[in-house]
Amino acid sequence: MYTLGRQGSRRTVNIWPGFVDGLATLLLVVIFVLMVFMIAQFFLSVALSGRDQALQRLNAEIDELADLLALERDANAELRINVAELSSQLQDSLAEQESLTDQLRGLMSERDSLASQLADAQAEAAQSTEELARLRETLTEEQDRLDAERQRLNEAIAAMEVNKGRLQEALAAIAAQKAELEDAYKTIDADKERIETQLAELAILKSLRDEMMAKLAQADEALDAQTEMTTRPRPRSPCSTGRSSPCASSLPGSPWCSRPPRRKTSSRRSPSRTWASA
Repeated sequence: MYTLGRQGSRRTVNIWPGFVDGLATLLLVVIFVLMVFMIAQFFLSVALSGRDQALQRLNAEIDELADLLALERDANAELRINVAELSSQLQDSLAEQESLTDQLRGLMSERDSLASQLADAQAEAAQSTEELARLRETLTEEQDRLDAERQRLNEAIAAMEVNKGRLQEALAAIAAQKAELEDAYKTIDADKERIETQLAELAILKSLRDEMMAKLAQADEALDAQTEMTTRPRPRSPCSTGRSSPCASSLPGSPWCSRPPRRKTSSRRSPSRTWASA
């Protein structure tokens, strides 16, 4: 389209209608292409789904064939095992047949040898009959001799019974003596226990005597020490001057008295000397 301006005639081109037509055409082409693509995608998905189902069927058939093949292999292995067992049984049967054949041959040879032995045994039986008669005569003689020996043995047994009675009497006497000895041993054990008790008491008394002697010795030493103290010379006291002094009221042995205290004498003997003499 053309437009005229104020300054003169100027020719301009409007591109928008053509641009819109081109976009519309391009849009239609794209829509057509998308429709074709969607149709193709639909048919392709249908074809692929059918192919997947066919593949699943084929996989299922393959699994079945694999199971059948495994079963056939197991059956084949069992058949091979059975064939091997039958072969071994057949070999065992053949070996057993051969051994039975050998045994039969051995039995036939044994039969022949037994037949010959039977003939020899019959001949020996005839000889044995004669020997048996002789042995019977010998046995009769031996029986008579054994009867005589038995009679002598019975007499010896009777004598042994008499000796046995005597031995039993002697054993009874020995048992009585043993009982008496046991009673004597019991009495000795009782006396021994009593003696041990007395010895224990004597030991206790001895220990008490030693303690008493030790105490008496200590008392004698203390008494001797006190005697020595009383016999020492003492200084003159006011008692000799005639003045009053505490001598009258003082105890013996006081340093204010010139006279020593008299020692009490006992008519009895010292216990230490008594224990010593004992």
